[in-house]
Amino acid sequence: MPEPAAHGSENLRAATLRFDNENLPTVQRLKKRSDFLACRKGRRAHGTGFTMQLLRRAEEGPFRVGFTVTKKIGNAVMRNRIKRRLREAVRLGKFPPEAAGCDCVLLAKPEAEDQNFAALTKEIERGVVHALKARKKTRWPSSPTQGQGPDAEG
Repeated sequence: MPEPAAHGSENLRAATLRFDNENLPTVQRLKKRSDFLACRKGRRAHGTGFTMQLLRRAEEGPFRVGFTVTKKIGNAVMRNRIKRRLREAVRLGKFPPEAAGCDCVLLAKPEAEDQNFAALTKEIERGVVHALKARKKTRWPSSPTQGQGPDAEG
C-alpha cells in the first residue's frame, strides 16, 4: 500500500497552470488586486465569452492570467462553472512566446458558460495574439509627412 503524500509534496497543485514544454510560455495565475487593476491600462481584445485585458510588464517572467466573473452573471454555481471553463481553456491554450512577461485578465461574459469549449480555447488564443499585435492609437501622425495635403505649408 503506498504511503500518503507528505504536505508540500509534488502531488499538491502548484500555482503554475502549465510547465514550459514545446517552447510555450509558462502560465501562472494573477492573485493581487493591484495586478488586476494594472491590466486595465493594457490592450483589449473581445471574444464571445470574455473581454481580455493584456499588459506587458516591465520585468520578464511567465505569462500570468487572472479571471474575473462579476456577480452580474448568474448565481455562484454558474460563476464557478465559468471560472473553471476559462481556467481549463487557458491551461490547454497554446500562446506565442511573446506572451511571456505579460499579464492578462479575462473578464467573463454569460456566454462563456454555453460556448463550445474548443471555440472558447481558440478565441482566447486569438485574443492574446490580437492584443500582442495591437498598436496603441495615437492622436497625432507618426511621421511628419502624414496628415499634410497638397495645400499644407511646409
